[in-house]
Amino acid sequence: SLSFIYLVPWYRMMLKSEDPTATNHSIADTGLDRERIVLDSSSTASFRPPPISPPATFLPCATSPKMCKPTTTSPREENRKRERPSPASSDSSAAASTLSPSPRPLAPLSAPDVAGMPPIRRREWTLETDPRTWPAFGRVSLQDGILTPDRLIARGRDRGGKFLRPPSEYLGKIPSPKYAAEAGRYHLFVSGICPWASSVATARHLLGLEDVISMDIADGQSGAGWNFLDGASVSPWKGREGPFWLHEAYQLDDSLATSRITVPVLWDTKTNSIVSNDSWTIVKMMSTAFASMGKPPPAAAALMATDSASHRTLIPESQREFLDSQQGVLYNALLNGVYKAGLGLMKNHDVESEPVLVARKEVYEKLDEVEDLLSKQRFLLGDKLTAPDVRLAMTLFRWDASYRVAFVLMGGRGILLGDGYPNLKAYLRDLYVVMEPAIDFVAIRQYYRIHQSVNKAFIRSQGKKFEEEKEEDLPPIPDLREIIASAKQPAGSRP
Repeated sequence: SLSFIYLVPWYRMMLKSEDPTATNHSIADTGLDRERIVLDSSSTASFRPPPISPPATFLPCATSPKMCKPTTTSPREENRKRERPSPASSDSSAAASTLSPSPRPLAPLSAPDVAGMPPIRRREWTLETDPRTWPAFGRVSLQDGILTPDRLIARGRDRGGKFLRPPSEYLGKIPSPKYAAEAGRYHLFVSGICPWASSVATARHLLGLEDVISMDIADGQSGAGWNFLDGASVSPWKGREGPFWLHEAYQLDDSLATSRITVPVLWDTKTNSIVSNDSWTIVKMMSTAFASMGKPPPAAAALMATDSASHRTLIPESQREFLDSQQGVLYNALLNGVYKAGLGLMKNHDVESEPVLVARKEVYEKLDEVEDLLSKQRFLLGDKLTAPDVRLAMTLFRWDASYRVAFVLMGGRGILLGDGYPNLKAYLRDLYVVMEPAIDFVAIRQYYRIHQSVNKAFIRSQGKKFEEEKEEDLPPIPDLREIIASAKQPAGSRP
């Protein structure tokens, strides 16, 4: 299993000098003795402070129990402040924070060091691929640049809690004095399982920005976060052998980062920094700052509105504020509502607490509401495809393949399977014509890994041995062939 270097607050406090002129060293920059407590992601242990030795310069050893080798580095640049607006209706909002760039990438992990690695690459997946048979992984986040166990959906001793999604930490803007809208400068790290990341990848496809913003798609999650088994295709990691882990981008942006390790990430290759990890912010930037650079597929272009310069966009200028508010309502009740219901249930030891029941009710009511709306108009806001439609579609495409079963939302009816929501079905079929290249149903099945990972973390925290589920004991899951066949059917008459 994955081990982590665990550092208690005393250790961090000792390293943070109150002298404003002092160099802001990383955890490993102290040259302390290499004897440290190494823990599993779900275990606990007492900490014995290591003896102090004369200082030396080291890169942060945030990625592995193996110690980094001494290296020559320049002093850290002054901490820079990011503008962090707080959109009330986004999947994220955050207060201003101080982050700093790291002088160079950290030494990478080797795959054998990490538990829960996807056993096969994306290009090897088939419609029979069942991620439930993959090894369980432990969720992690960054604390002061160190990989630590993530407690967002971890089970505690107390029951009755609810799932609360934290805000995204990076909300940079393009254009801005630091980030200009330039073709070939920016890169996306996304995943096919995540609806937020998929909405960004889908918007990129609809806007025809494939030659403007490059992209890597993760193979899955692991005990060190999102990983890309064939590495990254962008500098400074391009050409390096072995896997790439997304936490490396967060650490290069700020070697003392405290952050969740989430997708999507919009990466700036010019400054080696994260522009944004907020999906709604990224979609808006692509639809405005980069609209003039895109070459949308003709079928998609015919569905979208144009801006004042006649460029196709998912964010019409006259509707920007309204789009923000509408997607916020949709997000709270449905897009994030499925997580509040499903992950809330897992977090609560699979017991149906009041927050879970409330979240389920909101999901079902919003589905009925949108079903009624789409009986009267083609898209959410009328006759044009906009960014909220992209967001909604990512949730609906996941409904039959994963959410209903993996998140125990069986009170809702089938969409692509069955005739529970005829207008939502026609809507998805209409959109699948232009979105198909960006939809990965096999990746969507990775939701079934989450419950196993939550179980593993809790069982290990109790000092018990975790047993991987046996393939023959796994219950059946929806047939992807049937779902895809339904999605490819003609939409029929639409408003």
